[in-house]
Amino acid sequence: MAALGLRHGEVAMPAAVSALGIHFPLWLSEGPRTRVQTGTLPKPTIWADPGLAIPWGTSVTIWCQGGLEAQEYRLPKEGKIQTWDRQKPLDPGDKAKFFIRYIRVIHTGRYRCAYLSPTGWSEPSDPLALLMTASHTPDYTVEALIRMGMAACDPSGPRDSPLSGLVRQAAIENEGVIAAEYHTLLPQNSGSLVAISSQQHLFTRYLADDFPAPAGTLPKPSIWADPSPMVTKGSRVTIWCQASLQADGYYLYKDRVSVPLNFSWDSRNKAGFSITSMSSHDVGRYHCAYQSGESWSQLSDYLPLVMTGKYDAPSLSANPGPVVALGGNVSLSCSSSWPRGSFHLLKERGADASQHLEWTFRREKGKGLFHVGPVNTSHAGTYRCYVSPESYPDSWSQPSDPLHLQVTGVYRAPSLSAQPGSLVQSGVSLTLQCRSETGFDRFALTKDEELGAPQRLEGQPSPNFPLGPVSQIHGGRYRCYCGHKLSSTWSAPSAPLGVLITGMYVKPSLSAQPGTSVFWGENVTLQCRSEMWFDTFHLSKEGSLAPPQVLRPQDTAIPSQVNFTLSPMTSDLQGTYRCYGSHSNYPYLLSQPSDPLELLVSASNSQDYTVENLIRLGISALILTVLGVLLFQARHHQERPQDAAGTYT
Repeated sequence: MAALGLRHGEVAMPAAVSALGIHFPLWLSEGPRTRVQTGTLPKPTIWADPGLAIPWGTSVTIWCQGGLEAQEYRLPKEGKIQTWDRQKPLDPGDKAKFFIRYIRVIHTGRYRCAYLSPTGWSEPSDPLALLMTASHTPDYTVEALIRMGMAACDPSGPRDSPLSGLVRQAAIENEGVIAAEYHTLLPQNSGSLVAISSQQHLFTRYLADDFPAPAGTLPKPSIWADPSPMVTKGSRVTIWCQASLQADGYYLYKDRVSVPLNFSWDSRNKAGFSITSMSSHDVGRYHCAYQSGESWSQLSDYLPLVMTGKYDAPSLSANPGPVVALGGNVSLSCSSSWPRGSFHLLKERGADASQHLEWTFRREKGKGLFHVGPVNTSHAGTYRCYVSPESYPDSWSQPSDPLHLQVTGVYRAPSLSAQPGSLVQSGVSLTLQCRSETGFDRFALTKDEELGAPQRLEGQPSPNFPLGPVSQIHGGRYRCYCGHKLSSTWSAPSAPLGVLITGMYVKPSLSAQPGTSVFWGENVTLQCRSEMWFDTFHLSKEGSLAPPQVLRPQDTAIPSQVNFTLSPMTSDLQGTYRCYGSHSNYPYLLSQPSDPLELLVSASNSQDYTVENLIRLGISALILTVLGVLLFQARHHQERPQDAAGTYT
């Protein structure tokens, strides 16, 4: 055992060779000269917090979670005979943590964990690959070793170099002595290198940056994620790579590391790589290539794979509001309590690319503003925003609540009317009707006293909006819009219609000066008077479609009153009138109506004399005509005897 380099109390253990040629112990020592085989209990779960790619010099915690009966957890590292660390379980006893305060190259590698219970050891967990990324203060000795390794692996260099086919992958500090580990690399047809060792960490990534994935001559394949490149944490996703011809092999690249893809069951011109449970180490940018014979394809376009649901959702709001007129401007504000990171704004079912904005820091709360405008129909739709921390840009939060941006003014405005009328007694049923051009199947009604933009348009298929028996809550100004089903674009708003609810206060009185029967063309004054103080009075004419006339008293004395002048009187003004009182702070709530007052319009004296004169003139003209006829006949009879006498002469 000494020849194997074992410590006292540990025994030689059989090892299984992983797919990448790294040894992992399948036996774990329980005590001096004791051997316990693994596999008698279910394997535990292993993960790293905050992730698998850790910046140099920062801390990381590896968690191992098993059963409640666990008495001890151990964390072997592949390629090492000795157990890396062992820990007692934390409450409630089903997991343990292995803390690395300052990560170094020596900590990188593939780990598995197992736990000991009264019945034996568990199976080892799935492997966890811990990576170290570059620091802000580089180790120039390490960089020199990397350059040496890359020079040794240069396919254009001499093949008989002592370091040919080898790369110095890791520099490990051990009691002040820098030892070097070598791992064989297999050159591919393109000249790029793939390490047999599973320890593809910081230096392998640097090496791969100088030796990229193959750039071939065959047409590039297409790449996509099913169901989506935005994957909820723990969900399944499949990355597909498809060529225009049959291929002998497909390769998927992420961070310059290639993975052979499995062929799909239905075609050899398509291959898929499935991620059964999305986690933070699966995020990143992917592309793929295929090989046909000795030829390689070009690389596909990049496919960014993002995980959502890792952090709490931000909030999304619109200023001044989510309903925007065509040509207007709006700002979408995404807010979160995270101090640093990035915002991401996405639009559902839209052709526009998602927008991205760096965080701003305002009073210990992050806020990102996305300015949209001038707004057109393509901006209409549903938006959500996400947040991601600065150190993990591809691990996103849960989505915000959806924000529906609606654009008005796209079509011609409809008209809005009220049945039986816009002046209605409390308790009477009222229906508002939105009339538009043909072809619209969605109608929306808004009530807004200030006539500002509504916060949301809720559409319905019918243009009729029954309000039922009305009460004081129904008083106000209404507008309607028309649009199409499943669309976020709407017409311009109709002209506002004021709905006045009567019966809220005691009735005033209504009188006419000089009286209720007036001559055509004269002036009449209708006085509305109340013993209760009102600062507004309304005069309506029964059957008229016009809104009531409105007047305010000149003073605040009680009784309050106003005078409505009708001038000049015509037959159009004849009818039944009522008046109402109201308060300006509740302008759509009116008093009981006054008693009805009926105005009658009669003909004037000047009109009678004119008619009489016309009659007289007519009679005189008739008499003169008759006299003229008689004179003519008399003269004619006188001339005839004279003519006869002349004949006989």
